[in-house]
Amino acid sequence: MGFNKSGQNEGNHSRYTHAVACSIFILSLFLMSFSSPVDSWSDSDEKLEPIPLLTEADVQNADPLRNRAWDLFHPSWKYSSVWETIQASGQTVRATRDPFEEAFSDLEYFLDDPSNRLEEEFKIPPALRSRVSFWLQVFGRFTSKTKIVHDRYHPEVIYGYIDFRPHFRATSSAATANYRSDKTEREVLKGLKVRMREAAGLTNTQFLSEYEREQLREMLLKVGGLDEKGINKALRNVRTQTGQKDHFLSGIERSQQLLPKIEAIFKERGLPIGLTRIPFVESSFNPNAYSRLGAIGLWQFIRRTARQMIHEDSPQKWRDPLAQSRAAARMLKLNRNALPDWGLAITAYNSGVGRVRRLIQKYGVDGVDSMELIPTKEDFGFAGRNFFAEVLAVNLLESYKDVLFERELRLIEPYLVFNKN
Repeated sequence: MGFNKSGQNEGNHSRYTHAVACSIFILSLFLMSFSSPVDSWSDSDEKLEPIPLLTEADVQNADPLRNRAWDLFHPSWKYSSVWETIQASGQTVRATRDPFEEAFSDLEYFLDDPSNRLEEEFKIPPALRSRVSFWLQVFGRFTSKTKIVHDRYHPEVIYGYIDFRPHFRATSSAATANYRSDKTEREVLKGLKVRMREAAGLTNTQFLSEYEREQLREMLLKVGGLDEKGINKALRNVRTQTGQKDHFLSGIERSQQLLPKIEAIFKERGLPIGLTRIPFVESSFNPNAYSRLGAIGLWQFIRRTARQMIHEDSPQKWRDPLAQSRAAARMLKLNRNALPDWGLAITAYNSGVGRVRRLIQKYGVDGVDSMELIPTKEDFGFAGRNFFAEVLAVNLLESYKDVLFERELRLIEPYLVFNKN
């Protein structure tokens, strides 16, 4: 069959036109993909479906390391819900429970000194009850393989507990376990701060259930509020506190030989015996303790104080536990003469009598119960604000050690002298 040139040109022209039309159509679709959803739907009341947010499970599946870190955190906002569920269901709770599953009611009970073992100066004042309760957990509940996550200025506001014990069980290297623990802590704090902002309604993440969100909101209201300023304040004040139970129990064992001699020194000077428990806080009753700031010995004297109170130039005498105890008794008596009560005198042992006197005069503080009048801008450190509460806590725990630590201390009987008055 013949095929003329004009027919060929018409076919070529038709194919060319079709190709151009296809190109224009494809280009229009491409450009539409960049258009705003508002523009595309301007003539309709129908709205686009929102993009689904990532759930916590999605994040955990995408990042197994973060998943493992968060698994070692036990949020306190989940705790009461779990505990109430167990009680309501009538399930039998194990006789030996993990610390994270307990209600801590046993330690709270001793705040009232039920057997009247404490001296009057060391009874727990109502204004410090919640703060002392926090330190009871630090010294009486959790070991150094655990950290409590809490608010710096309201330590009774506890966000949860990080349990590092699995890291230590997984390796024989303490350095490796500590490295993993540090990494876990950083990841947990990141996750916590995301959830704090979510609870305040400042982000659209979906990590919390409605119940958990309400529990966390209640905590945030206590420490700053739910607006941007309050949440930023709460985020800045998140702090971790390492448990001290194992160190405290070691201190009880070490104190058995020294404590009667130190008590005799304080009795001779007419001082409360409860003051002799300060070394549990300062050094866990270790005469060889040495801090990173250069404080030494049982009572943690710095070099300048040791020169003034013990001996001008004898490091050996500076470390002597009885020489330190005599100097500490003299210093505490001077503090008490300069300050309104023993609570402030003990605080001054940590923070300096000059600083404490200046602050209480400036803000009209007439006793340790009203120390909260001193604003945070004048802060003399976390240790300064909490030192007396720590001393009260270790006094109470040591006085009731036969009840609270009977199982742990059984190994070192009969060397222990239990106070069972």
